Amino acid sequence: MPQVAEYIPCLAYACSSTGWEQATGRIVESIPYEFYGIGWTSPEDITEDVEVNIWGTRLFVQPEILKRLAGKQLVLRNVDSGGRSRPGADRQLLIAVKL
Repeated sequence: MPQVAEYIPCLAYACSSTGWEQATGRIVESIPYEFYGIGWTSPEDITEDVEVNIWGTRLFVQPEILKRLAGKQLVLRNVDSGGRSRPGADRQLLIAVKL
C-alpha cells in the first residue's frame, strides 16, 4: 500500500456526485451541481498540470480546471447533500462563483 508522502495535493472537479448504501442501494448523498475539492494524486499522474501556491501550500491543477475557474473564485459553502432520503445533511464544498 502506498504511503501518503508519495502523493501530492491537487484540485479536483466534479460535475455532480451521488453516494449510496451498497447493501440497499439507497441514495444517502446527492449533489446535483458542479463543485471542487482537494484530493491527492501520484506524481506519475501529473502531466500538464499547473503548480499553484495557495497560502504556502503547493497544489496541482489541470489546465481545463483553470479554464473553468477563469473569472470566478472558489468559495467554501455549507450545502444540503442529503437529497430526499436525508434532508438537512450538511457538507462543506468548494463552489465556483463569478467575481
